[in-house]
Amino acid sequence: MKKITFINSDPFFDKNYMFMHEKPDHMLFPLFALKQELQKRNIEVHTSDLLPKKDADYIVYNEAPKKNFFKKRLTPTEDEKKKSFLMLLECPIIRPDNFNEHYHSYFKKVFTWDDGLVLKNNKKYIKLNFTQSFKKSTKNIARDRFCVCVSGNKKVKHTNELYSKRLEIIKWFESNDLSNFDLYGRGWGHMKFNSNTILRPFNRIFTYLPEYKFRSSWRGPAENKLELLQRYKFNICIENAKNYHGYITEKIFDSFRAGCIPIYSG
Repeated sequence: MKKITFINSDPFFDKNYMFMHEKPDHMLFPLFALKQELQKRNIEVHTSDLLPKKDADYIVYNEAPKKNFFKKRLTPTEDEKKKSFLMLLECPIIRPDNFNEHYHSYFKKVFTWDDGLVLKNNKKYIKLNFTQSFKKSTKNIARDRFCVCVSGNKKVKHTNELYSKRLEIIKWFESNDLSNFDLYGRGWGHMKFNSNTILRPFNRIFTYLPEYKFRSSWRGPAENKLELLQRYKFNICIENAKNYHGYITEKIFDSFRAGCIPIYSG
């Protein structure tokens, strides 16, 4: 039996958590489906904390290893390169190190949404987008609210970021039409510093403090995003970033599935 190990740059996905979501509505469902399909082909799949890479026939890195990973080890041998693959899903404003092409040379193939890299070398770079479900929700929920935005509170100092555009729209509604707008998502009850500043570590500390309603439109986290969206006529679903050809996430597709009108930029 062949074995594949996934090395996550974020330990949140370890202990096989990335493969455990059986519901098609869940963002990680495609990885669950991938594991099921590979098992049918007699291929074992685990995260690297359960299957060390030395015991694996193939290694898949979920996002580029952290910055110092390659500096602390020797350049991989040709045998290591032949069994190592890289999966890039985040965009440069979140993971700029993902797009250091020097590091890409350490992998046999790189799976990415980036059309520019695929056009440059379609042998090395393989097109891979976020997998989306097009199954429309069948629950009948009264569409009794006007407009909503479901997003986390994030800040990045970058010319291509769109987090500030989301905040601009949120502030407009709070000043001009609060009764017709609701904000849902995590992180709005705490102070937030730009993620690429020296103050970033304080963001994690703030999460342990009691939440405060900094935004008058904030209604708390969204427990079931699709059911929530079905209550609204319009959904503010601004993408994380602009000017990256091929980059698109789940945001606009969630609107399609819930049957509400997307107000989109990406």
